[in-house]
Amino acid sequence: MPHSERSLTGYVAYTAKSRIVNDTHAEREKEHFYRELSEEIRSEMAVPIVFDDRVLAVICLDSLRPHYFTEEHVRILLIVAQIVGRTLASLSRIEELTNEVVSLRHDVDYKDPKVSSYKLGNIIGNSPRENEVVDFIQRVTPPLFNRIKYWSQGDLEESQLGLPSLLITGETGSGKEFLFNNIYSRLNQMYQESVAPRSELPLRKINIAAFSGELTYSELFGHKRGAYTGAQTDRRGILEAANGGVVFLDERGDADPKTQVQLLRFLDNGGFVRLGDDHTRYARVLLVAATTKTCNA
Repeated sequence: MPHSERSLTGYVAYTAKSRIVNDTHAEREKEHFYRELSEEIRSEMAVPIVFDDRVLAVICLDSLRPHYFTEEHVRILLIVAQIVGRTLASLSRIEELTNEVVSLRHDVDYKDPKVSSYKLGNIIGNSPRENEVVDFIQRVTPPLFNRIKYWSQGDLEESQLGLPSLLITGETGSGKEFLFNNIYSRLNQMYQESVAPRSELPLRKINIAAFSGELTYSELFGHKRGAYTGAQTDRRGILEAANGGVVFLDERGDADPKTQVQLLRFLDNGGFVRLGDDHTRYARVLLVAATTKTCNA
């Protein structure tokens, strides 16, 4: 890079190695990588934050005294960098999953502009089996929507009727999510017609197979700050975030026993407890679960 664009931060990010500049004035005269930001700064150090062999960020410290930093400073800062690295990696993963949810949400109502023969939602065709699917959606959505409409008028408290839910079973590739997308599309249409014309019915999607252990529980029900390593703030789960709407829970059969039990309790009265918390909260959602595993009644 041109000398004017070089910096200690960029050098450490590129090499993934810590670096100490004992005397910034002397380093400036060498015309190497160092770029002076202020004449008052006399020494600097930088440590990379690395996770899975990838530099996520760089921690920099400066001093008004030359030859201030030592290898002990580097050692301490590397410990901090390890902790921060795990947190940044978790936040990055959450952001990726959030973007995936947004993308999936856009797919729900997608229609090919070249096709004009859609029968319902994204369904095309007129076979007997297809007519059965359309009939099922038309039959099941009105009572489900009546519950959703009722939630928009009441306060959150323990549900005496329990929460509505659907279980879709079938082999991989059989169209479970496709069926859900069309159920949601119809519910969203009814929602816009009679509740909020300019709003979308809240929707969250999650694939249980993408998580494990406490992370699964946290994604669904949320967590309290300090519930586990990396939990820096209180966080709502998707069930709470989708309050008043719909949640699609894919690969439900892969959820751990603790999560399964909490889901049953949630469906019973709408109550749940965030991970690491002892306060019962309430939410109202239509839970649609899909699984490839056989379920015995």
